[in-house]
Amino acid sequence: MNTLHRSIAFFCAICLGFCVLIVSPGLAHAQDQAAAAAEALFRSAQEAAKQGDWDTACRRFAESNRLDPAPGTVLNLARCHEELGHQASAWKFYQEAAEKLPAGDRRAEYAAAKAAELEGLVPTVSFEPPPATDPDAFKLTVNGTTYSPAMLNVPIPFDAGRVEVLVEAQGRRPVSATLELSEGQDLTYHIQLGALTAEARVHGAPSKAAKTRKTWGIASLSLGGAGAATAIFGGVWAAIELPTATDPAHCADGACDQQGANASKRGRTAVVLLGAGAAVAAVGLTVGTVLLVKKDEQSLAFEPVPGGGMLTLTSSRLPLLGAL
Repeated sequence: MNTLHRSIAFFCAICLGFCVLIVSPGLAHAQDQAAAAAEALFRSAQEAAKQGDWDTACRRFAESNRLDPAPGTVLNLARCHEELGHQASAWKFYQEAAEKLPAGDRRAEYAAAKAAELEGLVPTVSFEPPPATDPDAFKLTVNGTTYSPAMLNVPIPFDAGRVEVLVEAQGRRPVSATLELSEGQDLTYHIQLGALTAEARVHGAPSKAAKTRKTWGIASLSLGGAGAATAIFGGVWAAIELPTATDPAHCADGACDQQGANASKRGRTAVVLLGAGAAVAAVGLTVGTVLLVKKDEQSLAFEPVPGGGMLTLTSSRLPLLGAL
């Protein structure tokens, strides 16, 4: 077996090596092509920058860096955005260049100094959710980007100028706003939820009570299903045991032999299971169905009555009764 394992491992190693020999030249060629395209874009971006076309220069520097990331390209991106007045973007790229350039490189010192210079000019916005509102209950989109709840109450840097905000929540109308940011401004935006939609006003917005009702409905159906399974088991068991308990060969004149007595005892237990399971199934399935199907409020009450109890489930003042 060990010889077989070594043979399989040797064969796999040969296959892997063969694949590497085939794939590696292709990967190297693709990387060379990407590097050549990045170099061409970098030079073209430099020409655009010399002519003062900073929009074109930024786009080409960004694409060059995507194809072949380099700290020098990042530094040029930072200058591009600074010339366009994008303080937040320039600050970010200056920081990135300072971290990626080797220690002792004068460009790293320059990038770090520029990042420190711009830091005080970068506007920030802190998005504050409505009081006592679950952050997952609404969706916040800023400049086309969806923000996660972790970004709430955190000063987020932006470029000076317009910031488009959109707040959406289920059952409510969307709320949009345009913020005008100036250099160095620190703004807190208090998120507001829109008015209820017509459908939400008619049917009611999803509430904690509705979620609780759904949970109890599912639990009731599960309990009813378990009761039904118990009733079926009890019925099958009773069908097996009772014929023996009533067979004159085993029980006659009020007396039973050992086999008949055992069958009679098991039969009674089976009948109890059948009755109890059927009662639990009836109540559980009825309550669960009403809780899940009905849209209005229900109330559940138990009232003792002679010989048992009465379970009352009301919905819109229409009682559903079940004897226990």
